[in-house]
Amino acid sequence: MRPIHFRFDSEKLVQELAFFASRGVKGLDPLKTAKLLYFADREHLLKYGRPITGDTYYCMKNGPIPTAALGQIQDVLAEHPTGDHDPRFDEYFTVDRSRKYPQLIARKAPDLDVFSTTDIEVMQEIVDRFGKKTGWQLRDLSHEDACVKAADEERLKTGRGSVPIPFQAFFDPAHESMVAVVEADQEDRDFADSLSW
Repeated sequence: MRPIHFRFDSEKLVQELAFFASRGVKGLDPLKTAKLLYFADREHLLKYGRPITGDTYYCMKNGPIPTAALGQIQDVLAEHPTGDHDPRFDEYFTVDRSRKYPQLIARKAPDLDVFSTTDIEVMQEIVDRFGKKTGWQLRDLSHEDACVKAADEERLKTGRGSVPIPFQAFFDPAHESMVAVVEADQEDRDFADSLSW
C-alpha cells in the first residue's frame, strides 16, 4: 500500500486558526491549536477524503501534533520570534504573552475564500464540539482515538519521543471505502507532483 500524504497549506493554517478565533474559541495556545487542527484534519479526511491543512502528524506524550503547523505556531508565540512562520500570522493575529502559555488573539476575520464549503462545514463542527474545551481536555480526547492509542503504545514501547501517525491509521474498518478513494487520489497527486519539477 502506497503511503498517503498531502501537501501542507500554510495559508489554510493561518485562516483556519483565524476562523476558530473569529467563532469565539479562546485559549489558542500551542496545545489547544494542535488538537483542534488534528480533529479538523481527521474529520475532513474521514468524511471527504482529504485533510484541511495537509499537515503531517506525529504522536508525542501529549498526543497528536501537526508538525509544520506547530513549528510555525510556536515561532509566532515565542518571546522572540525568528520569523520562521507564515507572515500572514502577523497580519491576522496578535499574541497574548501575559498568560502561562502564550495565546493567539485574532486581529481580523479570516479569508474564507481559501476554503471549500466542506472545509467550512467541518471547521464549524469542530468549533461546536470542541471550541469551549481546554487544551488538556482535547489532549485527553485525542488519546481516545485508535490511531493515537496505537502510536502512543509504539512510542512508549520504543522509548522514542515521537512516532509518526500515518494517514492510513486514521481510518477504521467503517471507512474502508474511503481509504480506496484516498489511495487512488494519491496516485493522481504523486503524478501531479512529478510534473512540477
